[in-house]
Amino acid sequence: MTEAQMAIIKNVGIGMRDCREPVLWFDVYIADGLAALQILNWTEAKQLIADYSLYDVRNLEGKPCLAVKNNGLLRYHSAWATNGKNP
Repeated sequence: MTEAQMAIIKNVGIGMRDCREPVLWFDVYIADGLAALQILNWTEAKQLIADYSLYDVRNLEGKPCLAVKNNGLLRYHSAWATNGKNP
């Protein structure tokens, strides 16, 4: 079983990269020094922007989030809940 753990969002960007459509990307860093690039499509990005109530995606920089580490892969899971209901 994998558990979500706190991570920090860094290196936020938005654009085309090497994809065929615009994407939102950022790195997530966890306490043990592991980091991973995350690339979200517009549907996923829309949810993340709503979860953090953002006007400008650059304001994601330094925000806490939940990430899941499974079989050596680190993946963004969800926004960090401000109501204290995090694992």
